[in-house]
Amino acid sequence: MMADTNYKTIIDQMNELKDQYYSENDKNCFFKKKQKMQVASSISEKIDMSEVLSKTAFIIPGTHHVYFDYNVFKLYAHPSNYETIIFYSLQLLNECISKYGCYEMHINLNTFSISAMERYRECIDLYCNECFKSKTEYYKNIVHLHIYNTPAVIDTIANILNKLIHPEVKQKVKKYGKVESETIIQKIFQHNR
Repeated sequence: MMADTNYKTIIDQMNELKDQYYSENDKNCFFKKKQKMQVASSISEKIDMSEVLSKTAFIIPGTHHVYFDYNVFKLYAHPSNYETIIFYSLQLLNECISKYGCYEMHINLNTFSISAMERYRECIDLYCNECFKSKTEYYKNIVHLHIYNTPAVIDTIANILNKLIHPEVKQKVKKYGKVESETIIQKIFQHNR
C-alpha cells in the first residue's frame, strides 16, 4: 500500500508485540476471539495511539478521500479503545466535509472474515450509532464507499450488517476483489501525490 517507512515500522513493531505475546502465551485453538482481544489490548498498551490511529485511517493528502486499513486496526483494536478510534475516524470525515463538502471512503478489508466481523461487531455498531446520532448526515456527504479485498463471504457479512447501513450509502458501495484491489489502491496513492 504505502511506501512510508514510518508506516512499515509501526506495523512491524505491532507484529513483534503480537509475536512476543504468543511466544509467552500458548495460542488458543478455541476461544480465539477472547485471546485476540487480549493480544490487541496488550499491544495498545505499548504503542503510541495517535501514531497508530494515523496509520489506521487518514485523509489522502489534498483530497476528500479517507482511507481505512483493517490490517492495522485488527492489531490493536479492542473494546476499551473503540470510542477513541471512532472519534478519530469521524473527525477525518468532518474535516473532509468541512473542506470539500463531501468525502469518499476507501476501506481495505484484506484478511477480514465472518469471525472478524463478529469480533468487531460492537465497534461497528458503535460507529454506526455515532453516525446516526451526529447532526452531520454522513450518508448525504459520501460520494462512494470503496471496499477493497472483499472477502469471499462479503455478501453474508453485508446481510448481517444490512440494517446498520443507511439505504443511500448502500447505493454508493463499490466492491473490489483481491485480484484488482492492490492495483487500484496503488493508483489512488500515486494519483494523489
